[in-house]
Amino acid sequence: MDGTLAQLSALDLLDQEEDFTARQTLWKRLAIRASQKPRNQKQLIQRATFLMLSASTILAGAVWGVMYLFLREYVAALMPFAYCAIMGAVLFSCVCRARGRYDLFVTCQLCCILVLPFAVHVALGGVRESGGVLLWSFLCPMGAAFFRSAEESLRWFGIYAGVSASLLSWDLWTAAVERDDYGGHGDGVVTQLYFLMNVLGLESIVFAAVFLFAKDLEKEYTQSEQVLRSILPPAILKRIKRGEFPIVDHVHGVSILFADLVGFTKASADLHPNFLVGLFLNDLFHAFDEVVYQHGLEKIKTIGERIMLLALDMFQELKRVNAKYKLDFELRIGVHVGPVVAGVLGRKRFTYDVWGDSVNTASRMESNGIPGSIHMSSDMYNLVGNMHQYFEFHPCGTKLIKGKGEMKTFVAKPLSSMKSAFLAI
Repeated sequence: MDGTLAQLSALDLLDQEEDFTARQTLWKRLAIRASQKPRNQKQLIQRATFLMLSASTILAGAVWGVMYLFLREYVAALMPFAYCAIMGAVLFSCVCRARGRYDLFVTCQLCCILVLPFAVHVALGGVRESGGVLLWSFLCPMGAAFFRSAEESLRWFGIYAGVSASLLSWDLWTAAVERDDYGGHGDGVVTQLYFLMNVLGLESIVFAAVFLFAKDLEKEYTQSEQVLRSILPPAILKRIKRGEFPIVDHVHGVSILFADLVGFTKASADLHPNFLVGLFLNDLFHAFDEVVYQHGLEKIKTIGERIMLLALDMFQELKRVNAKYKLDFELRIGVHVGPVVAGVLGRKRFTYDVWGDSVNTASRMESNGIPGSIHMSSDMYNLVGNMHQYFEFHPCGTKLIKGKGEMKTFVAKPLSSMKSAFLAI
């Protein structure tokens, strides 16, 4: 696999992983070890924070277990000690023994933090005897909201609310039975009822706020990522997030396409801007974006023969949009292949671009071209000259190109029978 995208991906993966890991905090380094797939910064921060909080809860479990032993509540002491043993073993396996088990660790943590406080509640005989230990289980849906997803946290909260309501209702019922058996007053029952209402009511409100916040945060993050990905290639965006700046890559074998909408300057003086730009140009650019996406290319740079397929589809899309608005614009395209310098410069507004003599040559190919055809250098022809199923190739001989001198060039015209290069491959 040759071309810019492949080379940039290789550059991104080969030499930066170890340096990136070395510059992180302890918890981020542990999160990197625990993760199998490549991570973005959001995931890395989430996972590092989750590991840190999990270690804290393991320590808290040990403290609770010692406290229960001191109080001679041996059955209750088993629960936090079991939690410490299970989560300690899973954490050690996740970080030190087998990489890529982070998801397993999160699932075990959420299950343990949900179940074990309920088990202690039952072992100690109720909410009053346990001091409300079941409230610790509320960390499960809260953790899922922040460290998994808002949608998943709903399921965990449903389980938590159902079990909590069942246990507290059982406490309420047993208190009522004791009152009837021993002729006591109903004050204790009323107090427990108030406790049930207050706990579940408050936690429902808190969870609703956290859920909505987490959901909006996920939405905003997704939108921000989409905007950034529309401006920068994914491999470059990943490197910027890792703190690599400025980015300057020397890349060979880059195919560059310049296209000009012939007649647009004159039309802009004759047609209303809302029609020309707001409708026609907007539709055309959307169509071009789509064919770029279909061919797996980037707007600024493309690879090998696919640049010709992209050009072919650009002609077809212009023809379709022209027919829609009853216009007759033509495309003049120039292409060249060669080495470039690619990268991101600037501090306030990031822009990814390519520079070099190859870029200038592609621009000259376009400006010296013929409307409705693709003007190319001999280097480009040597790369794509076998695509006779899509184009008619004609030599132009030697031409004097401004800033380049005499160059041997070729013209490619799309075959009239071709409908879509993307559908044909």
